[in-house]
Amino acid sequence: MSAPPELMLHPQPLEKDPLISPRSGKEEAVIRIPVQIVVISAREKSTAEFPQDDVFREQITVLNNAFEPHFQFELNNLTRIVNANWAAGNDWREMKSTLHQGDQKTLNMYFNDGVAGNPTDSGRSSGPTILQQQPRQDGCIVAIDTLPRSSNPKHDLGIVAVHETGHFLGLEHPFNGGCNIGDYVADTPPMAKADHTCNINLHSCGDSRPDPVQNIMNYGPE
Repeated sequence: MSAPPELMLHPQPLEKDPLISPRSGKEEAVIRIPVQIVVISAREKSTAEFPQDDVFREQITVLNNAFEPHFQFELNNLTRIVNANWAAGNDWREMKSTLHQGDQKTLNMYFNDGVAGNPTDSGRSSGPTILQQQPRQDGCIVAIDTLPRSSNPKHDLGIVAVHETGHFLGLEHPFNGGCNIGDYVADTPPMAKADHTCNINLHSCGDSRPDPVQNIMNYGPE
């Protein structure tokens, strides 16, 4: 399925509205991002087996808390489908092309239950550069057992979706390129490699500042 030509030719600016920052108390611009959530399950499930709608609303709250005051995410639609192949993480490019909704202002989030419990495949995301050539590949894929209140002992606060949304917005890992490159944010300390332990005493690049192990773009337990 090809993208509508108007999306390819006329990128749309994100809407900005004034917002009183809870931190500075000053009026600042806020970018409002509509969110389309699709839940992909491997089989038909009873209502009790599914994460309820309020869990996904809580996930949106987690996103807003992480990215305030400049970004505000608003849940526009929640869809549930059954597709065992996509739920297992297979043919994800086809999945995105088929299920993508909205325009370039929209964050598409796909929660798969077939990859739950796989620590190496808890999420993946596109970056902004994909919009020009493959706009329907835009969005984040997240394992459903990383939602808030999940039974996953390492990911039960919804931070995996925050991490993947960071990539959607253009953020890099703090360990990108090791000690020499990083995330291109001047005040982020250098970090040689991903840390999965949250050891706040790491200085992997010899910098006086500790590694940013609690940065949402690092890997680690929540």
